[in-house]
Amino acid sequence: MHQDPPKPPDYKRGDLCHFEIPVKDRERAKAFYGEVFGWSFHDVPDMQYTLFQTPGNVVGGGLFSPTDQWPAKVVNYLLVDSIEAAAERVKRFGGEAVSPKIEVPGHGWLMHVHDSEGNLISLWQAS
Repeated sequence: MHQDPPKPPDYKRGDLCHFEIPVKDRERAKAFYGEVFGWSFHDVPDMQYTLFQTPGNVVGGGLFSPTDQWPAKVVNYLLVDSIEAAAERVKRFGGEAVSPKIEVPGHGWLMHVHDSEGNLISLWQAS
């Protein structure tokens, strides 16, 4: 049975709005996170990607299979009004862009950056 993913809360600029967890076995990871934490899941057709939602619909994210171009690290996404403006602030305060602006058709744009301490985070601009 097809089930649409839940609608996210009304996030504000700077909120943690999404996070991704790299997994080797998505079915095993779904069983783990579903049973241990009560998360719900929605497989994305035509992608090696599964959306998840935490109880209470507070924050959600995705389970993904790492590739050479996609980091094998947990990635936190922070909401921004403008990818370009946020990327400029990242650079001005000691961080750096590590990917171009990437469109997620129908949803928005993302850009991976390193913060001033070298941590990988992702900027998210909703469409």
